[in-house]
Amino acid sequence: MKKLLSLFLIGALSFTAVAQDEVDQSEKAKKILDEISAESKTYKSLSVDFKLVVKGGEINSSQEGTAKVKGGKYFYETEDRKVYSDGVKVWTYLTEENECYIDLLEDLDGGINPSEILNIWEDNFKFQYSKEISATVHEIKLFPKDTKNSKYHTVIVTVDTKLKRITKAIIKTKENVLILFTVKSLTPNVAIGDEVFKWNPAKFKGVEEIENF
Repeated sequence: MKKLLSLFLIGALSFTAVAQDEVDQSEKAKKILDEISAESKTYKSLSVDFKLVVKGGEINSSQEGTAKVKGGKYFYETEDRKVYSDGVKVWTYLTEENECYIDLLEDLDGGINPSEILNIWEDNFKFQYSKEISATVHEIKLFPKDTKNSKYHTVIVTVDTKLKRITKAIIKTKENVLILFTVKSLTPNVAIGDEVFKWNPAKFKGVEEIENF
């Protein structure tokens, strides 16, 4: 009986230690991400050079591009597309097809949204500290709180606490699509006019526009 009691106590203490460690790691991750979020909220706008890798099904692409973000508005460009969003609509111009698809932002359940990726942890995620890459660079795993309604399976972000910004995001969706978004350079508080975030058909004459709403 004493032996069984001792085993029970050892097991209980081990479980408590593991649970406490998980709490500590979660709090460590949250503290780091809160500092990154606080810094990003001081930015009125961003200009970002990035590398984008997308894999899944028949998709296997690797491209470099540039993005501009201001508030909930964004624009990004790669070699095969230009994507504009004024915070309400999204215009996706495919250069090879010479077509522009127009969607409502609230209806889109996928695709790349730079303004979302750069602060992806701020909405409905649980945090888990993964590892220290260097004294100022850390890897943190994110898991959706609402797994049923989230489009994400897992997100892994790399953040630099010296630069106070995200440097990489690995996004795994429920559709088994893997998105790797790497920030090559980031310049805050650049002057960006609102016209940058809106499709201007006058500049793209002859392009077929396709509305999806």
